[in-house]
Amino acid sequence: MGHTVHRIEVDDGGSAEGSSQEVGTGAVDLDAFEVFQTPVRAGRGFDSRDVAAGANTVVVDRLFVDTVLAGRNAIGRRIRHTAEDSRSRANPDPQPGPWLEIVGVVPDLVLDPQLPMNLDNPVRPLVYSPLGRRQEQTYPVYLAAHVRGDPAPLSPTLRRLASDLSLSLRLYDIQTLDRSTNNDAAFWAILADVILLVSALGLFLSLAGIYSVISFTVARRTREIAIRVALGAQAPRVIADTLGRPLSHVAAGVAAGCVLMGCLVALTAIDNLDSAAISSEWRGAVMQTMLTNAPLLVGYGTTMVGVCGLVCIGPIRRALRLEATQALRADV
Repeated sequence: MGHTVHRIEVDDGGSAEGSSQEVGTGAVDLDAFEVFQTPVRAGRGFDSRDVAAGANTVVVDRLFVDTVLAGRNAIGRRIRHTAEDSRSRANPDPQPGPWLEIVGVVPDLVLDPQLPMNLDNPVRPLVYSPLGRRQEQTYPVYLAAHVRGDPAPLSPTLRRLASDLSLSLRLYDIQTLDRSTNNDAAFWAILADVILLVSALGLFLSLAGIYSVISFTVARRTREIAIRVALGAQAPRVIADTLGRPLSHVAAGVAAGCVLMGCLVALTAIDNLDSAAISSEWRGAVMQTMLTNAPLLVGYGTTMVGVCGLVCIGPIRRALRLEATQALRADV
């Protein structure tokens, strides 16, 4: 599930590298990796030595090795929480945390980093510590059991075992892993549908407003258009003059909207970078993000300007067919 996010620094030859990284941290039981069938790829997993007094060992995942250590050997390296990570009003002058030694590397539990199980948090490198070494990390706890066959009949047994251990230990919402991930995905799918519906409604109201304003503006020039045509003005010239002002107003609004959305996209791209990358790679990351979202911006601008042009066609055609004498005799 979710992991607490902390900023850490890596010890490199006795001194911190100076750059910090955001990683997810979580406490797990000693045999958690075995339950999830996640074999240790390098080093070792947790055992009784890691919960002894004074033990400062952690296990990291493959994504940590690839992103934080740039593929270098992780076993024996040390990491710690930065001083800035623990800054708060109650602790205005924090100190860095103790050094933690990496003793093992495990595969990523999230197989596809682009489609994380926990969709409300981006996939980050993970640092695991043994459950029970730090009491503040133990709540809430998610219990996982690897079962042969149908896991549904195991629920009463799990509740009984928990009750036998302690009357205060209660298990809530027991479900299979498939059901848990499906429920999480279903929630985000419903939320996405709601956002899409609200966005579509907002777009419809915007287009309706543009239609009403431009149709009214063009309709007010009906007499002018009819008289100009009667005096010999060419229809293409009249249409260009009539559409020029409404289209320029809409184009200015669309351009402002595209610039605003582009700024938001660029800020999102910068927020997704760590502090080390901002100084050297932010331009490339921002440009890549902008190029990726360019079709959306172009589609937005084309749609709005196109609707503006379409709503002008009806009033202009009606005005072009109108005789000048009729335009002078009545309001149209």
